[in-house]
Amino acid sequence: MSDPEATQRSASSSLDGSSKTLLIESITRVQSDGQTESLGFRPGVNVIAGPPNTGKSKWLQFLDFALGDGGTAANAIGAELADEYAAVEAVLRVGSLTSSNTLDSAGETHVLERRWKEPGLAGKILVDGRKLNPDEFGEWLYDRLGIPILHFPSGNPYGPRSWPTLSWRMLLRQIYRQEHSWTEIADKQPEREQLAVLMQFLGMASALYSDEYGESVRLRKESIGLQAQRDALVRVLGRIASELGSFEEMNVAVTPTTVDQSRARLLAERAAVETQRDDVLRQLTTDSQSSDAPDGRAAQDLLDRLSAARLELQQLTEERAQAEVHARELRAYWTSIHAEHAKLNRARVAGRILAPLRVTDCPVCDRPIQVTAGSGRCYLCGRPDDSSLEIGEAASERIQFEIDQLANEDGELAEVVERADAERDKLRSAAGDASRRVMALEAQARPLRSAVAAIVPPQVMALEQRIGAVDERLRTLEGIGRLLGERDVISAEIDDLDHRARALDASADEKASHLSFSRAAGWLEDGLNTYLNMIKEGNPARWPEEPINVALSDKQLSMKVGTSKWDTILGGTFKCYFLNAYQYALMQLTGREGCHYPGLAIIDFPPAPLAEGDLQIKAEPFLLEPFTRLFDQMAPGQAQLIVAGPASLEVAGANKISLEEVYR
Repeated sequence: MSDPEATQRSASSSLDGSSKTLLIESITRVQSDGQTESLGFRPGVNVIAGPPNTGKSKWLQFLDFALGDGGTAANAIGAELADEYAAVEAVLRVGSLTSSNTLDSAGETHVLERRWKEPGLAGKILVDGRKLNPDEFGEWLYDRLGIPILHFPSGNPYGPRSWPTLSWRMLLRQIYRQEHSWTEIADKQPEREQLAVLMQFLGMASALYSDEYGESVRLRKESIGLQAQRDALVRVLGRIASELGSFEEMNVAVTPTTVDQSRARLLAERAAVETQRDDVLRQLTTDSQSSDAPDGRAAQDLLDRLSAARLELQQLTEERAQAEVHARELRAYWTSIHAEHAKLNRARVAGRILAPLRVTDCPVCDRPIQVTAGSGRCYLCGRPDDSSLEIGEAASERIQFEIDQLANEDGELAEVVERADAERDKLRSAAGDASRRVMALEAQARPLRSAVAAIVPPQVMALEQRIGAVDERLRTLEGIGRLLGERDVISAEIDDLDHRARALDASADEKASHLSFSRAAGWLEDGLNTYLNMIKEGNPARWPEEPINVALSDKQLSMKVGTSKWDTILGGTFKCYFLNAYQYALMQLTGREGCHYPGLAIIDFPPAPLAEGDLQIKAEPFLLEPFTRLFDQMAPGQAQLIVAGPASLEVAGANKISLEEVYR
């Protein structure tokens, strides 16, 4: 959906009473000369350790690229490495957690590949050999993890922008904490997107951004657009009435009542002028019988013939136009039938030429094919070929039948087109004759008009002009009335949209009514504070601050240290502690009923110590020990943490991968 009206779709593989987890089993880089380098991972804590410049972060960047990055390899891992390497492969394992929160042994293993140097594959992710673009990969992974695909409002829900898809890459920004992302929840992720990602992890997004809510927003946006259209129409009507200045009843606004009042006034004015004109004409009939006046009967006869000739010309002109359109359409249809007839004839000839030809080389391996005569089977695929001759003959017969049909239709249409052309030419000639008769009669009537003009006083002509002006204003008024009726139609459409939106609102509210934002906030708050409690056990000075307070709503996530926002009050290493606590709180959602956190976290500690303003970040074992204790409480193989840190980083029970070669 690019828009909220699009249907939200749930992943088809979601299992009742279970959720899915995602683990990385291994990652392999392939150099341009074919040599490979691999790292293997296990469930639980994995530490990629080594001195600075040993490529720890680069390994994670390769992994990030394999997980659906839509950019180029050069942007993801750097131009130098993109040139040195040709591919990366990651092996994923998707596991199912049962209702008893134990890991189903029947997990799925999938192989992801990125081969950016191969033609046509630079922007593709190969999943078990199947080529997918980044969006398709995200949908595939959502499907395997049982995560619903939906859209969310990234700003004002009623704004002009379409609702974006809550994509896998958006989720990954809170799963993978990059080396440079130690001052905010997710690097450069807008707050609305952060909230939507969290709602997805908490299992609340489907109800919060439901189909009904999206459709209600779409209807209300349409209603807002119609309201603007209606208001613009009313303004235009008022401006027209004001600029014309002929409708004194509409000096403020156009309304149905003022239209009726103006119509009544104009009709009364017209009737009064007509009465005045009729009085003048009666007086003229009585008093002005001049000797040089034209013979009334002859004049009337001439005018009647002129009127009839004009009417005949108008009718013939319309009939001629219709005949010309009809003739053009018939000729176009005839041309298409003629072309189709010729095309089938060419196809029949080509079929006779190509039918005897046979495949001589395998289309897969390009090797010659050994033809076994008389086997009764297709010499290429080996299937029975008993009916090949009959099928070919039947096809040939069908083509010949179509050719014969088109030939008959071609001939019939040629006759029809000829008759249509003849009818068109006949009407053209008749219209020309009628036009010449009109011109001749108008020439005869010219002296009569001059005589009548000398008889009829200017007063009558002035009255006729007044009647014409009133008629013009009445026609304008009718147009205004029609536009005003359009306003009423738009108003009815707005009412219908609002009614439907209110009905959807009730359904959306019903879906969202079971959501407990305070309970979900409690889960996060407990996770954050549990982590901080554990790192403080060995040294109370590690967290001298107040506990974390979390408030959550459908519009906002607020995390405070005491009463102050965490990102404004915390300095030094405490931001690092807080952000690790956030990863821990998310990890605690793994396996929780209804939640969609996939049990994977990737943390890239910067080279220690790295100063960012007053921020000092240093990877220490105690920062990871809470994760180890959390994993001990989970089902075996349920979750995984991959960390990049210094060579000195030692974590009990962790899978340590040491990198020693320093790159300069």
